[in-house]
Amino acid sequence: MNERLVGLTPACLRAIAAGHKTQLRRVVKDAAAPCPLGEPGDTLCAADGTRLRILALRRERLQAIADADLACEGGMWRETSPPGVAESERAGFARWWDAVHARPESRWRADPWVWVVTFERS
Repeated sequence: MNERLVGLTPACLRAIAAGHKTQLRRVVKDAAAPCPLGEPGDTLCAADGTRLRILALRRERLQAIADADLACEGGMWRETSPPGVAESERAGFARWWDAVHARPESRWRADPWVWVVTFERS
């Protein structure tokens, strides 16, 4: 069992603390390498001391996110929804993703491969 530091936005930390976020996604940088965050049973530690135990890992294309997984992502995009604009959960997640992923190859439109990490607070 390993412990790794993971960078999370303040909105992600709030969603985890509220019990809304149980998944995170990271862009796959090397398709031949294992997930750099670890494997099931390993612990992720955020800068604020939040500890997360990895339950499951898989790889998928970013845009293949299922509706159920959108709920597991915590809904941070709702904090910055444009006033008066009705936005689907998928559109909100895509907008939020692009706000925190500046590199063109990591953007929603590029549909990168991502690691899907399911976790629980430990």
